[in-house]
Amino acid sequence: MKPEIKKLLMDADMRELAKRTLSKVDALTEAEFAELPIYAADEV
Repeated sequence: MKPEIKKLLMDADMRELAKRTLSKVDALTEAEFAELPIYAADEV
């Protein structure tokens, strides 16, 4: 992994964003989650 990417992943703001995002996803019911559009990301 490139050092600049690792630094972004370890940044405190990014960790907080990830925690907030995961808490929103975790609160979804299976039916709500199934309705979400999921798109594959391009690899960097």
